[in-house]
Amino acid sequence: MGDAVPPYTSPYPPERPVHETLAIIGCGHIGQALLTGLLAATSDQPDRSAGKITRFIATTRGEATAEMLGQQYNKESDRVIIYTSENNLLAIRESGTVILACRPGDLDGILNTDGIRFKLSRKLVISKRVCGEPSTDPTVVRAAPNLAAGWKCSMTIIENREPLPEDRLAMVTWIFERVEQVKFLFGDAFCAGAMLASGGPAVMSVAVSGMFDGCVEGGLTQAETIAIGHQMLIGLVAPLNCPHHLLHMRESAASCPKAPTIKTLNKLEKQGVRGLFADAMVEGIECVP
Repeated sequence: MGDAVPPYTSPYPPERPVHETLAIIGCGHIGQALLTGLLAATSDQPDRSAGKITRFIATTRGEATAEMLGQQYNKESDRVIIYTSENNLLAIRESGTVILACRPGDLDGILNTDGIRFKLSRKLVISKRVCGEPSTDPTVVRAAPNLAAGWKCSMTIIENREPLPEDRLAMVTWIFERVEQVKFLFGDAFCAGAMLASGGPAVMSVAVSGMFDGCVEGGLTQAETIAIGHQMLIGLVAPLNCPHHLLHMRESAASCPKAPTIKTLNKLEKQGVRGLFADAMVEGIECVP
C-alpha cells in the first residue's frame, strides 16, 4: 500500500487547493454521517467547485472499513479520498481543515504520532474533545454534531469563544450549516448543548423503542407501529418552538378522567421516569470531554 495513492478510491481525485480540502480523521459513525451529509449538500450546488470545501479526505482505523467506504463513496470518487489511519499525517498535510472525529480514547494516540501536532498547528482543527489549549489556541474549535448529519438534519453545537478569526468562523459555520442547524454556546452551556444535540437522539431512542415494543405487544404490527409512531413524533416536535408546548401537551392529556393516556402517564410518574431521564442527562453532561 503506497503512501501517495490510496487503494480505496479510483480514479484518484484531481488536485484541489489545500484550503478547499476537508480531512475527517477517524471516519467512524459520526464521521461517515458528516461525510455523507456534506457530499449530499454540496452535490446540490449547480457548480460543485463554488463551495468552500470541494474535496474530502477520510481516514479509518482498518483496511476493511477503508475498503467499505471506498465502495460506499465510489460515485463520489472525483472528490473523495479514503486512507487508513497509517496515512493520517498525509491526510492532514493535504487539507486545510481537519475534523477529529475519532473515538475519544484514540485521540491522544493520534495527537502523539510524530508530526501530527506540528501539522495540526497550521490548520483549522475541529474536535468535540479539548485538544491542546482551546482557550488560547485559535486553530481549535470544539463542535458537536449528531448522526442526523447523514440526512442533513443535524443540530451542531459550536463552542463560542475568542479569539477566532472571521475566516475560520465562517468556515466552521459553512461546514455545519450544510448539514442543517448550528448553535453557538459557551462554557458549561456548550457541554449541556453538546449532550442534548449529539447524545439526545440515542437517549430518546430508548423511550421511543420502549413505546413501540409495548404497542407491538398490544397488537400492532411492527410496520404499523413505525408508521403511526413516525407521524406521532412529527406532531410532537412540529410546535416544539413554543416554550410551553410539552407542559400543555401533558396537561391536556391528563385532563380527561379514566383515559388511557393519563393512566400511562401516572405509571411513568410513579416509576420516576422523568427524573431518571433528567439524572441521566446530567451525568452525560458531566462526561462531555
